[in-house]
This record gives sequence, structure tokens and C-alpha cells, in this order.
Amino acid sequence: MSGKKTFLVGPGFIGWVVLDLLIKEKYDVTALVRRKEHGQALEKHGAKVVYGQLHDHDIIAENTASSDIVFHTATADDMPSVKAILDGLQQRAKQGRTTIYIHTSGTSLLADGAAGNFKSDKIYSDEDRSQIDSLPNEAPHRSIDLEIVRVQKELGDEAKIAIVAPPLIYGYNEWNDRLSIQIPSLTKFAIKHGFAGQVNKGLSVWSTVHVNDLGRAYMTILVCTRLQKQFEIATCLHIAGTHPKREFS
Repeated sequence: MSGKKTFLVGPGFIGWVVLDLLIKEKYDVTALVRRKEHGQALEKHGAKVVYGQLHDHDIIAENTASSDIVFHTATADDMPSVKAILDGLQQRAKQGRTTIYIHTSGTSLLADGAAGNFKSDKIYSDEDRSQIDSLPNEAPHRSIDLEIVRVQKELGDEAKIAIVAPPLIYGYNEWNDRLSIQIPSLTKFAIKHGFAGQVNKGLSVWSTVHVNDLGRAYMTILVCTRLQKQFEIATCLHIAGTHPKREFS
């Protein structure tokens, strides 16, 4: 696959990192933005912009249909924007054109309801498809992930789709001067109250990933997917994390 025309939905905390990496690799990037000042900042970084909202079906579908590669990094829980992208993929497939679609989910879909009371010994691996298939349909983000997989099965090799499931994302994005939420918020709480808060017994854990490492993970998945002549649906979901000792409790 040689085309490098890319449409990115959600050029925010994650998406802006991905956008800058794409531009550095000479991809032709168009981003969906809501605000004029945001669009102007992206244009200074070398991207093209189209103005709209996540519920603007036609704008998203049309830009998807004219792009070789699509990223959705806005949210893991917006079905209308995902369906618009899937409609665009189906339009391209009818014309015999292949599309790469990389969607952002999240490891909340693995949540066990511990609420701080216990630490599970279960370790999930994206290399074990049976673990992912056994997740309940009502798990967070799951309904959207399943809809994406359903369309990928219909389209076959005309749609090379990867779902990225990050854990807690931390770090500072120097390109758009944005800082993650979790650690700063907990630090402010501890300074204000004189102690670090926890949920119940504080025993449950969640893995973490730096936003810049996550951006590079998206690019690695993109490069590998571009090189694949035949796409295996079993490789669809990727859990993006760091070393297991870097956990958040």
C-alpha cells in the first residue's frame, strides 16, 4: 500500500502527537477540528484542516472515503463518528480501494470491578485472541469495538483495521503544551489535603503509557499494517502499555 493521504479525527492530547509524527514522515494529513484557533495551530505544523464535529456524519464519511489512512483518537465512546468512518471505508471498498483505519479504544474494557479492594492475578495479552473474545459485550468501549470488527470481517482485505487500547496515559505533550490529567490531579489533591488519596484498600492496579510512547506505538502499527499484503483479523486489537512494573495504584 503506497498511499499516504491521511485523515485524523481528534487531534488532541493523543492525536496531536500522532499528527506530528505523521508529518515528519511525509504523510499528507488532514485533521477534523472544531475551533478556528486549533485549526490554525495545526496548519502551522503542516497539516490541512476541515472544520466539524464528531456528529457531522457526511464530513467524516467524505474525508474517510478520500483517504488512504484514517485515525480516530478523539474518544473511545462515540458511535456516530465511528459509523461515519465505517461508511467511508465501505464507500472506498466498493471502489476497490483499501483503507487502513486505526481506532482508539481503551483498557477500561478489561476492568474487573475491583474498586481498589483486590489485585487480580489475570494478565491480558493481545496475542491471546480468546481472552479478548471472552470479554462481555457490556464492557466499556466494547460495543464500538465489536461494530468495527464486524465491518472489518465484511470488507476483508479492503479494510485493514487496528484497534489500540491504551491504559492510563500520562506525560506532557510539548507540541501543544498539554499535560495529562491523572497524576497532576492526584498530586494537587495530596498537596491540598496532606495525604494521597486511594480507592478503598488501594489494591487494584492499572498500567500506564507515556503519550509520546503511545504516539510511536500508533506509528509502528501503521507501518506494519502498510506492509501486510493479507490482513489477519486476529491482529486487530493491540494493548498499548509499558513495563509491567510501571503501574498506577
